[in-house]
Amino acid sequence: MLGTSPGSGSPSHVAAACLVILIACTGLPPAAGGELFDTNFDEFPVGADQWAGVPATLPPCNAPFCGPDPWNWCANNAGRMVHGIDPDQLNGLGQTAYLGPDTPCTTDVLVYRRFDHDPFTEGTARIQVDTQIAIAPSRNGYDDSFFISFFNIANEYLGGLRFVNEPGPYYGIWRLDGVNEFQTVSQHVPGSPGVIFIDIDMENNRWSAFYLGTTIFANRTFTSTGYDLDLGSVAFEWQIHDPMAANHGDNWMQIADFCVFAVPVGEPTPTVESVTLDPNGYPVLTFTGEPGWDYQIQYSNSLVGIWRTDLPGSFFTGIDPKQTLTYTDTTTRQPAGRYYRIERTATP
Repeated sequence: MLGTSPGSGSPSHVAAACLVILIACTGLPPAAGGELFDTNFDEFPVGADQWAGVPATLPPCNAPFCGPDPWNWCANNAGRMVHGIDPDQLNGLGQTAYLGPDTPCTTDVLVYRRFDHDPFTEGTARIQVDTQIAIAPSRNGYDDSFFISFFNIANEYLGGLRFVNEPGPYYGIWRLDGVNEFQTVSQHVPGSPGVIFIDIDMENNRWSAFYLGTTIFANRTFTSTGYDLDLGSVAFEWQIHDPMAANHGDNWMQIADFCVFAVPVGEPTPTVESVTLDPNGYPVLTFTGEPGWDYQIQYSNSLVGIWRTDLPGSFFTGIDPKQTLTYTDTTTRQPAGRYYRIERTATP
């Protein structure tokens, strides 16, 4: 573990999942949740120091330097050409971000992005990270480690993944909980890009990780630190094993894609309690809502063409846990009936 605390903003995008109500109910897969950040680095300028930005004046080695909008990445060792954007290092994957292999002025090098996302106040206590990385082996006799690390809003280290690049019994992917390190049976393929998927359940302090579609570990303790569980920042880090930064490996990490999602807590699909008619013959829909989700009643008079969203009072937001939601359609219906569905989207 590096233990280096990173030094803000988080754009939002939502995806939807629908539940169709045709007197009986049919569920579709749940929404992916709110997208906090997504980049393939193709929009970044190419060159050394372009990941976090080029400082106008050279800052101290370990001082964080944060670049401009819209990327808002921060880094230490800014201006030392040890991180940046490469045009096509991973053949066909487009631009990638990189750490190493030039000489830094500290043995711990990190680039991070702040989110300052409180999953509990926003009802999104599951965080998912989807990234594609490659770690090149050393050829100069020195071998180092690379990390994907998580910090809370207070800049306290929570846990992460460590990629030990030293050949031998310690080579491979390690799980860190902020206190202990655990070797897994998974090993990264030298120099070859592979997708890393991380799923963190902050409500229960558990997490799982996957590499190249296989499980690294599942349902393990995320952090043993006792620190607040929220998402302050995610960092990519390079730790030089030798106490002298000059004695670093000529290994490096490439990052081709980086996506972070905040997934609302709740049932896999909205739970519909009933679809009935009131004494006046109006249909009444009753279902269970969850925090972090918005709900929109949609309807169709034929199941052909557009699903409409213009029913008065048919949008629900600001939901309490396990809140029972009821909607009565008092508009004029066709004699043949009407079809309803509930669209559930992550609250922005």
